[in-house]
Amino acid sequence: MRGHIALFALSIFVGVAAPATAQPLPAGLAESARQLLADLVAIDTSETTGSTTPAAELVAAYLKKAGFAGDDVRVIGADAHRGNLVARLRGRGTGRPVLFLAHLDVVPALPEDWTTNPYELVEKEGYLYGRGTTDDKQFCAIFAAVFAQLKREGFVPAGDVILALTAGEETGTDPVRNGVMWLLANHRPLIDAAYVINGDAGGGGIDPDGRYLAFGVQAGEKLYADFTLETTHEGGHSSRPVKDNPIYRMAAALGRVERMALPLRVTEVSRPLLSLLATTEKGAKASDLQKASTMPPDMGAVARLAEIDPTLNAQLRTTCVTTQLAAGHAPNALPQRAKANVNCRLLPGDTVEMVLSAIVKAVDDPAIAVMHSAGLQTPAAVQLDPAVMDHISHAAAIVWPGVPTIPVLEVGGTDGIYFRQLGVNVYGVNHFQRDEDARAHGRDERIGIKQLAEATHFSYSLMQIVSR
Repeated sequence: MRGHIALFALSIFVGVAAPATAQPLPAGLAESARQLLADLVAIDTSETTGSTTPAAELVAAYLKKAGFAGDDVRVIGADAHRGNLVARLRGRGTGRPVLFLAHLDVVPALPEDWTTNPYELVEKEGYLYGRGTTDDKQFCAIFAAVFAQLKREGFVPAGDVILALTAGEETGTDPVRNGVMWLLANHRPLIDAAYVINGDAGGGGIDPDGRYLAFGVQAGEKLYADFTLETTHEGGHSSRPVKDNPIYRMAAALGRVERMALPLRVTEVSRPLLSLLATTEKGAKASDLQKASTMPPDMGAVARLAEIDPTLNAQLRTTCVTTQLAAGHAPNALPQRAKANVNCRLLPGDTVEMVLSAIVKAVDDPAIAVMHSAGLQTPAAVQLDPAVMDHISHAAAIVWPGVPTIPVLEVGGTDGIYFRQLGVNVYGVNHFQRDEDARAHGRDERIGIKQLAEATHFSYSLMQIVSR
């Protein structure tokens, strides 16, 4: 049933430019978002050396200054270091709440690796540099600035609009450290909504000549799963090597895992992307993209695309890769243990049990134990509401007229997965960027000044459109 719903939704909005009523960006709003971003970047909100609580408190004070009552702005968390900001713009009671979500925490930054101070917003050659400028403090600042603007304007939505800026998105699936998991478990009424707009996914690409290709809305995401491989031996003195060495055994098994190729599949979310890319590529690749986007797809073309393009490979199959390896206990002793972690990202519709079985088959060694060690068990369904996608397309057309809006599959992971597990639809939105600007988690993270202003305009339009 869910597949039919998704396909129906796609037929309505893919490639359709919604008629747009011009909503000018209010004077000073882009500057407010930029200043708030600067204030947030200056706060270390990483799990290892920082805290999200000061950032949540900063935004809370900002919203109260804009006129929000104290009861409608809360900073709560599992402990003093993991504060989450939850605010509510009260509506008329004629519609269900809509939640706008972004995360305050960031991965650590090593100042010695950067050309600028990662904890200072630095303007340089049309960009703003700083940790969190693309993951995900830019949308914390944008959503909060728009929230405050609408309050000052006296805008009253049909249903409540909720803003949640959370902790722990970068920490994985720990129910205490992850702010969304903690809020859903302990304060779900605060963030209960008809659907979620997530500012941590989606977005658009800009080709080398500056053309905006398409605005992608994250309509689904891969499921995160870790698998532990482990083998043991009685060990002994290194002067007497034996053939049954856990390190060699594990190395051989991991080589087989590396060569493991899980089935290719064109999903209802990846098909529109393939179709769009067919119009931007040339030659044999363009031809294969067109063949892969047909229904049914040409699986020979799908296989060739997966072979030459790692990004498309991740869109078209469940992927697994070894990410950690530990073995031995002394330099002069035979190893008694070898242990590896294999990280997999599952396509919607694939299961942990299916992938576990595939890894066991690839390992092909009864002396190596394989177990599922982390990650969600239940795949999240891809569900798309045509009305919501039309709202998003409408807002996008105001800012980027003529640029198509398409669904995209997130191959990494976001906090949207926890809502999807509960049956709540999530729509990921983000800003436009060039390939060379995709620096989240890396050094010299940056966002274009123009793109920050555009994303602010889009969010200002969207927050009103979905609330009428």
